[in-house]
Amino acid sequence: MALTYTWKMKEIKIVDQTNSEGKVLKDAVVQTLWQKIGKDDEGNEGIFMGATPLTAVNVPEADFKELSTLTEEQVLGWVKAVVEPDSTYVAHINEVIAEAIEKN
Repeated sequence: MALTYTWKMKEIKIVDQTNSEGKVLKDAVVQTLWQKIGKDDEGNEGIFMGATPLTAVNVPEADFKELSTLTEEQVLGWVKAVVEPDSTYVAHINEVIAEAIEKN
C-alpha cells in the first residue's frame, strides 16, 4: 500500500525566551502540536498526532524569526528537522498511520 503524506501544524506555544547571547527573544516557539496524515490510493486516511518541543536558546538574535513572519511550512520544517532524523520514530509514526487506514 503506497501512502501519500502531508503534515499540518495544529498549535504552537510561544514564550519570551533568553538566548545564549543573553538577548530576550519575544514570542519564541517552544512547543508544537502537529499531524502527519497518510492517504492511500483509495482516499482512506490515517492520522498521527505529534508534539515536538523547540527552543530558541541557541538562535542568534540576528537569525530569530518574528512570530508575525512565520509560516506553517517554516515551523513544520523545524519539526521535521527534529522528527525525521529519528528513523525509529518515523517508522512508528508511519505504522500508526497505516494501522488507522487498515481499520477504515
